[in-house]
Amino acid sequence: MVSICQNVISPISLFRGGYMRQCFALSVFTGCLALAFIGCGDKGTNPLPGTPTLVTPPDSVTGTILTPNLIWKKATNATSYELQVATTGDFTGTLTLDTTLVDTIKTTAKLANATRYFWRVKGIDADGGSAYSLVRSFTTASVGLDVWKIYSDTATTAEFINGVYLSILDDTTGTFQTPPSEVKFGTNTLDFVADTNGLAGFVFQAMGADTATGVDISAYTKLHFWIKTTAPNVSVSLGSLGDTAYLPLTSAYGFAADSAWHEITIPLASWTGVDLTKVNRYAGLIAASAVKGEYILLDDVWYAR
Repeated sequence: MVSICQNVISPISLFRGGYMRQCFALSVFTGCLALAFIGCGDKGTNPLPGTPTLVTPPDSVTGTILTPNLIWKKATNATSYELQVATTGDFTGTLTLDTTLVDTIKTTAKLANATRYFWRVKGIDADGGSAYSLVRSFTTASVGLDVWKIYSDTATTAEFINGVYLSILDDTTGTFQTPPSEVKFGTNTLDFVADTNGLAGFVFQAMGADTATGVDISAYTKLHFWIKTTAPNVSVSLGSLGDTAYLPLTSAYGFAADSAWHEITIPLASWTGVDLTKVNRYAGLIAASAVKGEYILLDDVWYAR
């Protein structure tokens, strides 16, 4: 007896993770035996994550601190990110890999002095990952560029460290907002809104015995902070025993009163007449003529060598 067999190819649609998979079942009949071979191809209804764009540090920058913040823009459809940091541009050198990031910022562990690092990021979702971002590099400072933090919130809570006292300068009957209207890093940001016209801002001062003797910060060379404000006339003060100097914030330091976050770095030598061996006013950010409704948001204030 001769069996007549027919090969049958049948389309089958399966769904997985928001994607339709168009599959084909090839059935081969031999007598009473049927063998089924299934081949599938993805036919995505949702795209994979977009490729992240790196923000900071700027590409090829030199003299960064040893624990820089690596920041990138949120990628479309990404639910997490993979970050790679290496000492070679092909990422075959000493490599740090983090595949558990859900935020768009990562503060590195302490890095080596005078070393060039390369970094890149890709977006991840349940079905795969994007291409890696363009590669950027930065070079750490040639000396041990530790920072002396005044106010920082890159972890889970705000921290005032090294005996720092925060004063709110206010003749505007303003509001120190808690929780803040917006967070830059971590879970908190200093946030003040003027309710009437007048003086407004923040001053970080020494505490206890340091108020009378001052603190030696002469080993440091720059003041760093992030600011977002609508107040156009902001000055930054620095003070030693009996002397306080004020420096207007300008675009030369990266400042703009445009409701966007700006990273500011100012050389300490910019404040003339201040004895850096006896500082008791670590930093003051003051809007001398704030108008009702203007605000100042502040984060990550520190000295660097």
